[in-house]
Amino acid sequence: MKAGISSVETLPACLIYARKALMEGHSFCLARFPGESKLRYFAEAREIGTGPSKGSRFIARDWSGKLYLEWQEMEPTSDADLREDHAGHFSWPDWKVDLQSGGSYASYAREFAEAMGVIANSELKKLVLSRVKTKVLSPEFDVFELLLQLEKAYPQALVHLMAHPSFGIWVGASPEVLLKGVNGHWHTYSLAGTRKAGSEDAWPKKELEEQEFVSEHIRSVLVGRGMSFTEKGPYTVEAGAVEHLCTQFDFEKLGVLEHLPQELHPTPAVAGLPVADSRKAIERVEQHQRGLYTGYLGCIDPHGGASLYVNLRCAQLWKDRAALYLGGGLTTDSELEKEWSETELKALTLEKFLA
Repeated sequence: MKAGISSVETLPACLIYARKALMEGHSFCLARFPGESKLRYFAEAREIGTGPSKGSRFIARDWSGKLYLEWQEMEPTSDADLREDHAGHFSWPDWKVDLQSGGSYASYAREFAEAMGVIANSELKKLVLSRVKTKVLSPEFDVFELLLQLEKAYPQALVHLMAHPSFGIWVGASPEVLLKGVNGHWHTYSLAGTRKAGSEDAWPKKELEEQEFVSEHIRSVLVGRGMSFTEKGPYTVEAGAVEHLCTQFDFEKLGVLEHLPQELHPTPAVAGLPVADSRKAIERVEQHQRGLYTGYLGCIDPHGGASLYVNLRCAQLWKDRAALYLGGGLTTDSELEKEWSETELKALTLEKFLA
């Protein structure tokens, strides 16, 4: 990956401000939502002076639900002096964020065996096992060029770049909607089951069961809230190098979001079933920290609308390393080689732009 994007003369103003913020160690978020044509800039509170506020907020919650972060949308103004000031050497912030370890086939095989033992000796129907794949980055690597490449490659994903001293730098292109709505019309999706994109065979039983587990979870949350809803699916949707089964749930909701995102998250698609027991098992089996991976993130507008996504197909970045977070659902029918291959397919979403 060439570093040409660091020549800032032609960059959009939002990237200039993000570049400046990162060099100065400030927190920010850049995001491009499906159906939108440009990146949006969200700043932390002390950076509000970069331009007029639009009132929308970008939020991120980690896998555990304990960490919650928020940025305010801003409209950066084009500034020739700012471009000139930041047209030279780029330096990464000196944030003390530990590099995730592990990711070898042998370590995954050990955790797979332990996870399958948990499933066999418990009431768990499914357990989602994740891994970390570390990539060495070229000295010419440019995080903002990566973001622009992802934006172009995945128009139907939430493409984002987040930076914060507490968790470092994350980039991703997530296809999975957690909750989306405006003017009282809301949608959530049961997205699970994975295979190589373009497959013509019927979906295997294991994948169908995995996806139905997620649908059951969503139904139980909506019914528990007394909501009436309609379903469409399951149908096949592509997401980069893979495709998934998807069921869309539509419902009417009045008022504020309240606690619905937290009730939907995590779904069995990223935890397992039953959800509470699978979360405990994951904490025992996985040797890495998921952090923001499989948490959720997105935008809440001042009029009560929202567009929230599960944080999948993502990576954590350092100056010379990238840690890709990958996972897949295990059931009693799971096979080690197939599950490993599934995670390798998912890695391609970002990995092919890191070469």
